[in-house]
Amino acid sequence: EKSLLISWKDLPTTSLQYTKERLFNIFNMFGKVEEIIILENEKSIKKKAIIKFNNSWSTVMASSQKLGNKENPLKISILTNKKLKKLKTLP
Repeated sequence: EKSLLISWKDLPTTSLQYTKERLFNIFNMFGKVEEIIILENEKSIKKKAIIKFNNSWSTVMASSQKLGNKENPLKISILTNKKLKKLKTLP
């Protein structure tokens, strides 16, 4: 697998927000990031994004780390086909 599913709390504090640029800067240290997709769901206080790398080794390395702010850490998991299908069925 070459993609990660990440999530975090959508907090009002600007310093704890995660933008595409910020996520790129965090994950680019593990390898070439090909794409970042922030999944929009206005009803949820949890935000999610998909980080796609150009190789699976980067995915494994990034998924084993604790990343993000201490006050608002990123929850990281490898995006499997099963998880991707579940995401596609969400409203």
